Amino acid sequence: MPKVEKKNPLLTQLFTTMEKKYPHRKSQIQLASRLTEKGVDLLDTVYPIGERVYNKIAIASSTIKENQFARVLPILLGFALCFFGGCFTILVTLLEVLYLTSWDRIKKNVNILYDNYRAVREASAKDDTVDANNNGIPDVQELTRNELFSRKLRVFLNSVDITAVNDAMNALVLAFLAITAALHDKISCALAFGCSTANIVKKYCGLKKFLEDNLPPEQKKLAEPISNTILNGFCMILTVIFEKYAITAYCAARGAQLIIENASALQKELASADGKEKNIGISLDTPKGKAIIILLTVMGFVWQAYNGFTLPFPINILLFPITLVDGLLGVIFRVSVVLLK
Repeated sequence: MPKVEKKNPLLTQLFTTMEKKYPHRKSQIQLASRLTEKGVDLLDTVYPIGERVYNKIAIASSTIKENQFARVLPILLGFALCFFGGCFTILVTLLEVLYLTSWDRIKKNVNILYDNYRAVREASAKDDTVDANNNGIPDVQELTRNELFSRKLRVFLNSVDITAVNDAMNALVLAFLAITAALHDKISCALAFGCSTANIVKKYCGLKKFLEDNLPPEQKKLAEPISNTILNGFCMILTVIFEKYAITAYCAARGAQLIIENASALQKELASADGKEKNIGISLDTPKGKAIIILLTVMGFVWQAYNGFTLPFPINILLFPITLVDGLLGVIFRVSVVLLK
């Protein structure tokens, strides 16, 4: 049986009109038409798969939380970041810039898009069961392709918040451009990592207390902003000069923090589940907690430096998916920078 080629009538009409208006660009428009059709077909295939993956992740996350193992994943992430984070500089830089510049905005707008997507899916599924003429056959199965497209377009327009979706898409595009610009600019990356590193360093550095002890009483309130300014500037300069080493040190410190704070919280949760009221766990604010984090940070940095900032065997096989993502991100952002010039 010959394969029936699926055509989207709206896209076909759009590109046909463009061909008539720009006949000298006919070959390019036909190529764009074919690529767009392939893209739409790919989206039709990927969307259901993506939704199933999302639902499975949501179920797995719920199961993890119910069984008090929500702290295990951050511990594993902290271990990977502490001892191998310097091998994924593009991925770590992207996540850090994303977190500092656009994370809240992206999370909010992705939720808006997903809510609208769910609303459209539910409305479409409900429309698939409508039998207005009561002949036992759903109306959608009795329509031609053009009629079905018009009907589904009507369902889409009635169930989606066009203004919210448009604003969300614009916000995501602006966030992507901001991240691309930040990654392209060395100073912006240094600023992001400098601020993040300073947030960690100030917890273990006594500069603020030193300033409070030595400033006049009426100027003690300036201790925190002065301390933050000095640490941010110092860490930013170090990141510019010792880029690879500074990022690796940050990864080791951040990973050590994740390990200790989540291991301590997990220990407390397990003790609480057993009915123990004893105060256990390591507080990050105690000298013992700070010493352990510093020790882990040094161990993580030395380990990565000893291995030449590469993944030793068999860790390179276990973390190959992350290496692949890091490489793909590098290609995507290099291409984006070229296209934006």
